[in-house]
Amino acid sequence: MPLGSRLRLAGGSGIAGALVFTAGWLFAHALDPSVEYGRDYISNFGAATGEHPWVWNAATAAAGILILLLLAGLARALPAHGMVRLGLFALAAAGLGTFLDGLLPLDCPLPNDSGCRARQERGEVSWQHRAHLVESLITVGAFVVAPLLSAAACGGSTGGVRLPSLHWPVASSSLCLP
Repeated sequence: MPLGSRLRLAGGSGIAGALVFTAGWLFAHALDPSVEYGRDYISNFGAATGEHPWVWNAATAAAGILILLLLAGLARALPAHGMVRLGLFALAAAGLGTFLDGLLPLDCPLPNDSGCRARQERGEVSWQHRAHLVESLITVGAFVVAPLLSAAACGGSTGGVRLPSLHWPVASSSLCLP
């Protein structure tokens, strides 16, 4: 497959990942308006105590797969040197973490549910709940770092492909922090 086609496919996957993530967020909120933007964790949509956790969990897992497809396309198109590898590694962490968000739901909503916080402090939450909290920190960090590393790695041009055509798919995927 020619380089331009690989980049278009990768970019389309990245944009689709962002759209699926956002649509899942909006649809989950329509089904469960008790989760408030800016107050609750977005992962509360997928908590076991939620009204329709499957909506959020399916959307975030699908978005993670699409981000990994973005990664696969970029990995084949970009040269494998230091900064590029670091950017691709960060994107891999972001995509895998987003996928895992859908597979490792919280047991109960955080941070505003005092009962949930108490269960967590007593160690009465599942390994999935604890794993979700750890991988979410890594995922958010990876989403912040991936576009920065890709911009530094490309430095304006890579193999005849100009930065804007490479940076937009990565940056668009990072607009939706998990």
